[in-house]
Amino acid sequence: MFRRTAPITLAVRIAGTSSVTAPMTQQVDDAAGDVGTVAPAIVRELAPWYGKRHAKTDARQAKALDAIEAAFSAYQPVLDAWKAEKKAARAAAKIDEDDDFDFAATPALRAAALAMLDAIAAAAKTAGITATIDRTACRLAFVSGDNLLVRFTQAVLGSLKTTVVFSPLELAERGSNGTFIHSPRTLLLSELGVKTLRPQTTELHESRHAYHFALHRERDMPTILDARLVPAYGKKRFTTRKSGYKKGFSVDELVTFSLQTVQDRGGLSLALRDGTKTLSAVQKRAFVDAAARAKKHSETRHGPSLAAQLSAEARTYEDALALGAVTLGAKGTLAIAADLEIALEPQTGADAHLRVRLGNKTLSTALRLHVRDAATRRAFEDASAQGDLATLRTLVASVVAPWVTEMHRFAAEVTAIYARIAKAAAALAAAAAGGDDPTTVAAARTLERELSKLATTIRSRSLRR
Repeated sequence: MFRRTAPITLAVRIAGTSSVTAPMTQQVDDAAGDVGTVAPAIVRELAPWYGKRHAKTDARQAKALDAIEAAFSAYQPVLDAWKAEKKAARAAAKIDEDDDFDFAATPALRAAALAMLDAIAAAAKTAGITATIDRTACRLAFVSGDNLLVRFTQAVLGSLKTTVVFSPLELAERGSNGTFIHSPRTLLLSELGVKTLRPQTTELHESRHAYHFALHRERDMPTILDARLVPAYGKKRFTTRKSGYKKGFSVDELVTFSLQTVQDRGGLSLALRDGTKTLSAVQKRAFVDAAARAKKHSETRHGPSLAAQLSAEARTYEDALALGAVTLGAKGTLAIAADLEIALEPQTGADAHLRVRLGNKTLSTALRLHVRDAATRRAFEDASAQGDLATLRTLVASVVAPWVTEMHRFAAEVTAIYARIAKAAAALAAAAAGGDDPTTVAAARTLERELSKLATTIRSRSLRR
C-alpha cells in the first residue's frame, strides 16, 4: 500500500575535506556529545555550545560579527516601536491575543529592515561571504563563502529544494524565531543564526520540518508525523491551553522539539569522556549546565506538553476505534460508536490527498490524518460514495486505527522519556551541588542515557511509517 524509499540525504563540504553525504535523519553522538541532522562530519560545528567553546574565529570574522550585532542594535528600537503599535491596534480592535491579527510592516520598519540587511551584507563581505538582497521581499540570502551557515544554506537548497533566507519583516509579522514555509519552500533563518553566522537549534528544528515535508510530499513515505492535532469542528483554537500551540500542531513537532532537547545537552558527553576519577572545574560546570538545560527542556510548554496532549487524546480516539462499530453519519461522515465521527475530505490540486478528520464530542480537538496513497484514497472515496460499510470498516481498521494507535504509543513514549529526563536532571543538579564526584558522575551517566534514548526514539520515528 505504501512505497518505501531511501532517506533523503544532504551533501555538505567541509573546508579542507572532500564532500560528505549522509542521511539527514541520522543522529550522531560524536565526541562533543551532540546530535546533528545534516551530516556527521559537521555535527561539532552545528552544536551551539561547541561553537561557543571551541570555534576559532579569526579577526576578520570577529569584526564582521561585531558589525552585524551593531546592525541589529540599530534595527531593534524601530522593531520595538512597531510591536507597540501592533499591540495598541489589536487592543483598539478588541481582538484576542490568541486570534490572528494582520498588521503589516510600516514604511519606517521596512526602511530600517533594509538598512539592517545592507549592513549585514557589507559585514559578511568583509568575512569573505557573499550575500544578496531581494529589496522587494526584504530578504537576504547567503550565497557563497567558506562559512558554516552558507554550507547549511546550500545543503538545504540542494537536497530539500528549500530556499534559506533571512527575512526580518516576515519574522516580525509571524512573531516567530524561524519558520519553514511550505509553498514556496522557504526556511527563514533566526536572528541568532545570522548574528553568529552559524545554524542554531532553530535552524535545525526548521530543517527537520523541511525534511519531513519532502518525505511526505515527494518520496511518498507517509508517516504519523504527517498528522495534525487541530481544534475541534467550529473552533478557532484549543479550549485548553496545555501547550504553546493553540491552533493545532503537526505530530512532527514532537521530533523537532525533541531534537532540540538532545542538541542542547551541553558538554555532558564530552565531560564524561574527559576522565571521571577526579572531576575538574570545567567538567563540574558542564554537568551543572547540562542539568539546567535538560530541566528547562523537560518543563517547556512545547515538546513535553505537546507529547502529553497528543498521547492523552490519541488514546481516546484509539479506544473509540477499537469498538469498530462504523456506521454512516450525516453529510457523508462515518460514526464510530456514539462519540467519534470521521469525516473524509478529498483535497485537490498539487497536493492531492484524502484528509481524514477524527472528531470526538468530548474533546476540544480533532485529529487529522493525510492519506496520500492514490489507491487507498480511491478505496475510501468509492466505498463512501457507495455506502459500502463493509469496506469502510476494513479501511478504518487497516489504515486509520493503526496510525492512531502508533501516534498514541509514540507520544506516550516521548512523554515517559521526558519525565525520566526531568528526574535525571534534578538528580544531577543535586549531586553536583553535594560535591561528591562518584555520585555526580553516576547521575550524569543516567541523564546521558535518557537523552540518548530520546535521540534513538526520534531517529527511528523519522524513518517509520
